[in-house]
Amino acid sequence: MEKKTKLYRCSNNGVVAIVTEETMALIEARLQLMRESSDPDRTFVPYPHRIHTFSSRSHLKGWVNGTPRLLDWLIEQSGAEVANAGFYVPFSNGAEFLYRTEPERAEEEWRFRTSGDELLADFGLREVAND
Repeated sequence: MEKKTKLYRCSNNGVVAIVTEETMALIEARLQLMRESSDPDRTFVPYPHRIHTFSSRSHLKGWVNGTPRLLDWLIEQSGAEVANAGFYVPFSNGAEFLYRTEPERAEEEWRFRTSGDELLADFGLREVAND
């Protein structure tokens, strides 16, 4: 029997984010490192960037991977098992639009964009080419 793809979902301000089991493990490991640190404010561990986002908010078109309708279709097509979890939801607080006043913060948010190939691969619908 083929193993089902396991994904995790979190939403904030009309944006739904999806991560793979592997990315969720990285998020949890980062959180654990921060908890164990004697000085969490000085312990820098980058946040995993492979987070797929979906929203029907028109001003986010081009930032997110698609609409919630596309997300539902991807889940249906892949047969993925989806569980709720708590993690950072990119593009849900407007940081992507701060390029004039806070360019570093905006650029960090922009790094969360994922490609169509990464999206399909994470839903188990296509292998990502390594070229």
